[in-house]
This record gives sequence, C-alpha cells and structure tokens, in this order.
Amino acid sequence: MLIITALFLTSCDPYEEDWGDIGQPVPPEQLSFEISQDPDDEFRYIFENTSGIAGVTSWNIGGVRQTGEIVSRRFPLPDTYTVEMTLATKGGATTITDSFIQEEIDPDLFDNELILMLGGGLDNFEEGQTWAMDSMSVGHIGVGPPDTDEPVWWQAQPLDKAGVGILYPDRMTFKLDGFQFIYENHGQSYVKDYRADDPAYSNAYEDDTDYVVDFDPPEATWSVVEENDTWFLELTPSEDKPIFPIFDVGATNNRYEITLLTEDQLWLRTIDAYEGLAWYYKFIRAGYEHDD
Repeated sequence: MLIITALFLTSCDPYEEDWGDIGQPVPPEQLSFEISQDPDDEFRYIFENTSGIAGVTSWNIGGVRQTGEIVSRRFPLPDTYTVEMTLATKGGATTITDSFIQEEIDPDLFDNELILMLGGGLDNFEEGQTWAMDSMSVGHIGVGPPDTDEPVWWQAQPLDKAGVGILYPDRMTFKLDGFQFIYENHGQSYVKDYRADDPAYSNAYEDDTDYVVDFDPPEATWSVVEENDTWFLELTPSEDKPIFPIFDVGATNNRYEITLLTEDQLWLRTIDAYEGLAWYYKFIRAGYEHDD
C-alpha cells in the first residue's frame, strides 16, 4: 500500500496549544495529513488529517472539494495531483499543500458503457465525441430546488437563449485518448450574475438576465464515477479556473449527476456552489437531429 505523509512539524509537541481557544490560526507547521491507497481499490486514495487539533477539515483534492477528517477520491488516470488541506478553528483557517503521483490507468475504464458513449467509442479513440446544447428541446436549461429531481422553477423553451448569440455555438468534446476534455467557447462564456465577478473571467457585461464574459477555458480531464448507484461526470481542470461547459453556474466540485446518457443524448444535473440550487442541462451529440 502506498502511504504518503505530508508533515509540517517543528515543535516537539504538536498538541501543546489548543489553537481554537486562543484566537489565532493554527501554524502550518502544526498540521499534517496522510495519503494512502484503499486496499480494496488501488485507484481510490484516502486522505486523513493527522494533526490532532480540533477544527473543521476541508480539502481541495485535484480540483474537487470535500469536507471531513477522512475523505477519499478515485483517480483512474495517471497524473500528478495537488492536495490542499485546510483546518478552520475559531482563530481562522490554515492551509497546507502536498502532491502525489498516480502512474497507472484503470483498465476497467474501457469496459464502462457510459464512458464509451461519452467518448464516442473505441473507434473514435483519438478524436472523441463532441456534444452540443440541445437548444430545440424544452428544458435544455432548467433550475429547481436541491431536494427534487425536476426543474420545477424554470425550464428554457426551444431557442430561449438564442438572443445571447454565444451560448448555443459552444461545444464540448470528450476524448478517450488521455481522457481529455475540450471546451470550445469561441473566447466568451455565458454565466450567471454571481459568476461575473470571478477573477478567472474578464470584461463581464449583462446580456438577457445573465452575463457574457471573456474566458479562455483551461485544459481538463474527465472521468465517470459511481456512488450509491448514481453515476457522476467529474471534470478536473489543469488550473484553478471554472470549466463548466456552455452555461456556468459554479457547479460544486465540477461534478454533474448523469440523469440520462444514450449515444445521442446527455442530460446532467448539478448543485451550484453559490445558492445551492439544482440546475439541469440537456445536450445532444453534435450533428444529431431529433425526429419530428
């Protein structure tokens, strides 16, 4: 089993101060965490706060945020992954950082029907599969409360956002070769108003009820994971920038529940990180047309 320990200790006794009670952030040298592999799954890594100091522990693991003393995430693709652990106490928050290298690719990825459909199958290994927003369908964008599975508050009607001009031409491509995710936005993206002040964007201006921003998408990889009989699409950007395809609402952890996937249609649901709303999206394989 691989075990990596990120240890930041200079004092002989890391427990000699209760930093949560003295009104000061915990010094970084008092924090540590351990990275290990799950003995039952070599591609799942376990991250444990080993500091022994009371507080709330949160993580940014390869671009995905989680909370808890012990968390885990599966990494089926080879890469160098950065891990940030933050401990929040009454005195403030302190972050320490380390990284680890995953050197193998999970061969089971190519037996997964959802992955093959998203990426266009092994016959399209290098070029991948490109998807577009299903602008002619009711509910190609929708929103509702987080405790329901339907966009009960609002659903976009066919071509509802055509006046924006930049939304529907966007494309996203999933490649099996290196599991590359390519987002083509022609230099601008359409975002909700609470994303317009994100430092990753520039030159925001209001269009319809939302905003248009200049944006250069980062490189990213993609994966599909199953949790509690539910499948999720996860995007991992190469830098700390938004990457959501076509209409950005600040999706929590760049993670999207797959509610429908066929060779021609992809439906996603996500919770935004700002207001906790459930957003819904419908995509089609680029070039596909619905039967009349």
